[in-house]
Amino acid sequence: MNSLGGDGNFVVHKTGNAFSGLAIDQAHEQHNAMVKGQAGARGLTQDPTSLRRFTVAGPEVGFILSKFEDSQPLSQLMKHHEQYPYFQRRFLENCVAVKESFTHFGNPFLEQGPELLALDTRVVTIQKSVETLVFEAKEKKRTEVGLNSFKTDVQLFSRLFIVARERDLNLDTFFEHENHKFPPAISNASGMLRTGKKCDLMEKLETLSTTEIVFNNSCDAIVYDGAAVVQMIRPAKSKTFEGYFSADLKPFVESTVRKASCSRIDVVWDLYLPGSLKAQERDSRGCGVRRNVVPNGALPQDWSDFVLNDKNKSELFRFLARRFIDDYSGAKVVTNTGDIVHSSDPELTSLEGKTINMEEADNRILLHVKDCVEHGAKVVVIRSSDTDVLVISISYFHHLQLTGLQELWFLTGVGPKRRYIPVHEIANNLGEEKSEALRGFHAYTGCDTTAYFAGAGKGKKTCFNTWSQNPEFTPAFLTLAKPVVAELDDTTNQLLEAFVCRLCDQTSETRKAAIVRRDLFIPPSSSSLQQKALRSVYQAGHVWQACQTRGSRSRHQVAQNRQNPPHPAGTALDCDHKPPSPSAWGWQSTDRGWKPVWTAESFIWEELAVLSRCGCKTRCSTLRCVCKKSGVPCTLQCTTCKGICENKRY
Repeated sequence: MNSLGGDGNFVVHKTGNAFSGLAIDQAHEQHNAMVKGQAGARGLTQDPTSLRRFTVAGPEVGFILSKFEDSQPLSQLMKHHEQYPYFQRRFLENCVAVKESFTHFGNPFLEQGPELLALDTRVVTIQKSVETLVFEAKEKKRTEVGLNSFKTDVQLFSRLFIVARERDLNLDTFFEHENHKFPPAISNASGMLRTGKKCDLMEKLETLSTTEIVFNNSCDAIVYDGAAVVQMIRPAKSKTFEGYFSADLKPFVESTVRKASCSRIDVVWDLYLPGSLKAQERDSRGCGVRRNVVPNGALPQDWSDFVLNDKNKSELFRFLARRFIDDYSGAKVVTNTGDIVHSSDPELTSLEGKTINMEEADNRILLHVKDCVEHGAKVVVIRSSDTDVLVISISYFHHLQLTGLQELWFLTGVGPKRRYIPVHEIANNLGEEKSEALRGFHAYTGCDTTAYFAGAGKGKKTCFNTWSQNPEFTPAFLTLAKPVVAELDDTTNQLLEAFVCRLCDQTSETRKAAIVRRDLFIPPSSSSLQQKALRSVYQAGHVWQACQTRGSRSRHQVAQNRQNPPHPAGTALDCDHKPPSPSAWGWQSTDRGWKPVWTAESFIWEELAVLSRCGCKTRCSTLRCVCKKSGVPCTLQCTTCKGICENKRY
């Protein structure tokens, strides 16, 4: 036995290699697997004929396969897979990649950050995965759930309407209630705010300027919307974040500055505050892969996915702001890193070192424009692609004009769509009152935090045409544009309701939404419109109220200041502007964030709260009939009688 074991005769040798022996039972299983192939031998024991065929032919098939293997060159059979060139090349590439990661990013064991990230890509693992390390099943799509809920609400509305009509209830009162869980006219199938195309308003506003006005490629300052520029200029020539600044972003800025011959540029970046309305709106777009932003870090392949993540954008904006301060010589630079303003020349601005907690760059851009004007700028260009920024610029132009601004241009688009929009010309054509009211109009007819109106012909252009043809609605929009302390007055709510009625039916003189709802089934109820107005005044009157000075000045005082300008350091800007909580302005806080308050009234009219319908197979003549017992007539909603019985209305 010792000699048998020592010679290795207790195993099966398939090759001449000393360490290639297999145990006998393992060799037997391998032989069976070779014979069975991919189809297997399932059911052989239940079929005697197949079992005999396999028993006879199996060894012969194995013998043929072994002869085929023996015909192959031994040099190929005796090599381990790690000895082949392709494996060695791949191993070398991996070693070089690890070395480069250590060279670029430093020793990973000295990393002090709380996030778990990959060495070579700097991709940060989602915190939820780090904490649980459990793969959860994907939830059912929200849109699918919302669509089913929406269909249910439509069926409920149909039942309610039929019951109200058959039982001689007041239909006007019926239409004063939404009779839906959320208003279809201003919400989507998921019960969220209905979205739309706000860029249509930009196109409409452009038509208010004359074609003869052309930018002469000369200005005193350019204010950049940093987030919009990052969205426009995607990495093309670079592979790292440092390369993105030097090869893509910096040349883009330099080309505009060089043509305009300006001496100052302001680059304004967004802040991303948790728990805000904008944070919730951004979450609805999705959250991209978290990636650590360092100068020599590799750029992500999917730039759109990268900029979906708020932490990615915050790190990127801080990095780009520092690079503009340190390495841009084409003009003096004013920018913000987080909520603190910095500049390459502290004498250039009154904002140096100030903390501005405004979340959106839309508001802060106007503060920078105002600072430019107060330091001698007469012609200023805003570089952005956001309709909100254009609306705010037009709305505040007359205020900025009092401080010395002569021309304000809005540069938008890239390539053949690149164009200068004369903000000053549009504001002058609209007039001072309507320019300021434009802010309230834009918020009420739909922006990122307020709902758009549903239906064809209810877009921004139609809304603006309706307003232009009916100037009596201007005071209502002007009220929305101001920081209202208490609730809106009845006059404003009635004007806004009349505007929606006119929007739905241009020929009607009706000013009550319930009447139009009865005829067209279109607009929201009066209570829903009041909540929408509250959300609009919060956005237009509180969030976008950013460009005011502390204290008011008369036109006479402004004229005196033009002749004897005050010292720049003595000019007070409203840098501490902070909007109130949204909870009193058409929003409610929940465990899943801010949700819109659709109506202050009950969703369903109290008279219809109990939907009695019977299933009688008789004539509904006794109190066994649920409808007769409740004291109401049967209707079409009844299962069998369909209202044609003894308990009918007449």
